[in-house]
Amino acid sequence: MCSSDLLTASATLTDSAGNTSSAGTDTATKDTAAPTAPVVNIVPAAVSNSNKAAVDITIAGEVGATVAGTVTSSGGAGTVTLSGTIPAGGTLTLTENLSGLPEGTLTASATLTDSAGNTSSAGTDTATKDTAAPTAPVVNIVPAAVSNSNKAAVDITIAGE
Repeated sequence: MCSSDLLTASATLTDSAGNTSSAGTDTATKDTAAPTAPVVNIVPAAVSNSNKAAVDITIAGEVGATVAGTVTSSGGAGTVTLSGTIPAGGTLTLTENLSGLPEGTLTASATLTDSAGNTSSAGTDTATKDTAAPTAPVVNIVPAAVSNSNKAAVDITIAGE
């Protein structure tokens, strides 16, 4: 809780004969401040064919706060839901399968809600998802015939993505 006050309520009862009870009291904590926005990190920053099924997303913030968020792609439809509770130490690590999201810029966005129901602004991070292998390169050896006289100076050019 970032900004809180202890509230106390006290009351007595008086009957028609003028007898007054002892005071009954209760206290509550007033918390009207939202947690600060979480720090969100997609690890690694490049999602490829080899790691798309197990991508770590860390969310750091107020211990005990509830995490709600999503991962989306600029490449089109699809959402992966993020949820959990910030543990002692302040960082929640989620391992998410991002295979169902299309290629493009991935955006992870998360908010925190504290025990009083106050919700933070969103923390975000981005990564690039590229799972398509490049096309085969064009390899050209010049000259096409390598002989004893030119074997020390043969040019090889490689062109591609």
